[in-house]
Amino acid sequence: MLGVRPEDVEIVGLTKADGPNFFEGIIIASDYVGEGFVHTIKVRDESIRVKCHHKDEIKKGDTVRLRFPPRQTVIVTPAEKLISEDLEGGLAGEGASRAG
Repeated sequence: MLGVRPEDVEIVGLTKADGPNFFEGIIIASDYVGEGFVHTIKVRDESIRVKCHHKDEIKKGDTVRLRFPPRQTVIVTPAEKLISEDLEGGLAGEGASRAG
């Protein structure tokens, strides 16, 4: 599994050459977040979120090509048997351990 921050994924022109870090997808949603947009892009069977500047002229339904810069892309090993309750304390700011 790969990990990359939404603002580090680059949306490039469709005429750019293919390469190992390029993927083509369709924008299925665009949400304004103040300083820009977060676009949800359908790439094959996955949805990828990309954060872009508000001046980029991209809209829902557009076909785009994504580039994942190697220096900002990391390999992530998912934890086995992780369930949402395991994350609740850390996400809510509570202590890491729970009294029984």
